[in-house]
Amino acid sequence: MPPAPLRAKFAAYHRYLASAPYLAGSSLAELFERNGDSANGRRLRKKAQRLCSAFDREFWLPAEGSYTFCCQPDGRFSRSVAANAAYALWIGIVDPRHARA
Repeated sequence: MPPAPLRAKFAAYHRYLASAPYLAGSSLAELFERNGDSANGRRLRKKAQRLCSAFDREFWLPAEGSYTFCCQPDGRFSRSVAANAAYALWIGIVDPRHARA
């Protein structure tokens, strides 16, 4: 396991790293569906939905009404609220119920 400072630095980017496979999977699903391959489209869409659910479960802070900003050196998520969550909103991984927050 990497040392705590490296884990904390990686965890700060984890939210964004989780967004990229979601965008890729949902985009590829649409391409497969348009090309007539509905089985692969459904498979990729389900995988993207699982990523979306995991993202929400891991990063949503109900008390703050926002997604976590970063991970602290001790491994806990910061309760700070920042505009960085806009990236996740733009990607489309944000739960629609939390999009207005």
